[in-house]
Amino acid sequence: MRGRARVSLTERLAIVCGDWLIWLRLGCGVRTMTNLFPGHGVGRWRRCLRVAMAILVVLAASGVRAQPSDGPGVDQAAHQIAEALFQSIRENGNLRALDGVVMAQPIAPEDLPVPPAEVLRLDSAVVTAFARQTYGMVDALIGADLADRITELYERFSGPRFQDESKRLLAASRPALVLKGAIVRAPDGVRARYRLVTQATPPRTLGDSGEHPVALADEPPATTVDGAMRAAARRLSGQLGVIETVFRHGGFAFEETGRRTRLGRYLEDRLLDALTADQASPVHGRTLRIRPIELDPAALPGVVGHGGTVEQAVLTGPRDVVLSGTFWPRGDETVEVAITLTGRDGATARSRRLIRTASLPSPPTAPGVFDLLAGDRAGGFGLRVISRRGRDPTYRVGELFSFGVGLDRSADVYCFDMDEASGQIVKLFPNRYHPSARLHGGRMLTLPDDLPPYRTPDGREGPIEYPVMAPPAAQLVKCFALAPDGAARLPAAVTDTPGGGPVTFIGLSDRALLAAFRIAGGAALSEASMVVNVVE
Repeated sequence: MRGRARVSLTERLAIVCGDWLIWLRLGCGVRTMTNLFPGHGVGRWRRCLRVAMAILVVLAASGVRAQPSDGPGVDQAAHQIAEALFQSIRENGNLRALDGVVMAQPIAPEDLPVPPAEVLRLDSAVVTAFARQTYGMVDALIGADLADRITELYERFSGPRFQDESKRLLAASRPALVLKGAIVRAPDGVRARYRLVTQATPPRTLGDSGEHPVALADEPPATTVDGAMRAAARRLSGQLGVIETVFRHGGFAFEETGRRTRLGRYLEDRLLDALTADQASPVHGRTLRIRPIELDPAALPGVVGHGGTVEQAVLTGPRDVVLSGTFWPRGDETVEVAITLTGRDGATARSRRLIRTASLPSPPTAPGVFDLLAGDRAGGFGLRVISRRGRDPTYRVGELFSFGVGLDRSADVYCFDMDEASGQIVKLFPNRYHPSARLHGGRMLTLPDDLPPYRTPDGREGPIEYPVMAPPAAQLVKCFALAPDGAARLPAAVTDTPGGGPVTFIGLSDRALLAAFRIAGGAALSEASMVVNVVE
């Protein structure tokens, strides 16, 4: 709830009349600029007329009382901040330094727990309220031109680059005084704090308002798909600068399940279109390349096995980035999208957007969740499962699938594939051609590439292949690592490797398989999963 504080008519008349007398004495007081430059301000006679009109309005509203508020809105909070700031300046003996133009310095977007638009609204209210509090000693620099420039800074830049652009904006606007704000999350909501600093060299702090609660929105406004992705592209480009290659994963994942859906692929395509439009330049001959992640799992133990990631292994140039993201439906007819671009040097750009569900081509239905996903990244072995296309890859029907399994120390490893469409579970490793479950630490086993050739009954040989089968759905590759003595406690359906092919169908449900390994492996059991998304 937002509202105004209760103020009696007598108090209002005293405030307005007192301000009116001081304004007349100082030249009709507060000169709020309606443009970026002082030359476009309102004339004195108009300001005096507005003061008189304000008195008439107050007199006409003598029977009206403001509604109580559950929390301070922007206008009320801005008045409290301005009042506390002016009191601090007076107590510090700095009233004589109040002269010239004052504006608010933009706060770095990554420091904001609320949307930048809300902070701009608060900045404008605080600047105006502070100028009014000083009885005309300073001019408030606000206006549409300035707000547009600050909005552009918020959308495009972050970190040191944002600070540099903010300084250029201050220099161009030539304010004598700057309000430096800070918006922080507190147990009771959002709090704001402003300091008044001179632009002299060296700068000097004249006063500090202290922290004040304020009711601000805590999320960006929902918009259309294209509008959200254009804004995200500007934000990401501003954080990373020039981008030469974007490695894609094949669609944003649904929440934290790793599942790729058609809607996720659609959202990623819209973002890549927006990034291409933002980055490509016919003047400079610059283009943006979009590439899938293709890598050799056997080349990764030195990277992945020592705290590195697939993303770090796939990047080749300083301006290459890996795109990843998640999306999930909310209960208010919107979909939230979280986007991340990761560079080779560790630089990361992030953007979060809300999209109206009505603007999507299909509803964001939740995909099925595999029970076998639970328990990953735990246990006594450093077990990793990766593919040539990174984490949770996307394959089309008919393509050949392969994956790598790595350990930090030797253990017995068992890998399975669960097909969501059929519900069948297949044992991929060990198998007829590699009957031993032992996998030595420090090396990567690539399946099926490292398996011996397949021999047909008529004596012909050929490589073992894992073709991606229809219908489009999702498959879960799940691997378990356990000590050799734990294998003796596994059921025969898991340990047996009958002949007939490189895979064995397991007559167990996913829950039964999971329970069998957790009972046999105990605390030392390690699990690793990878969702393989199959599309047409």
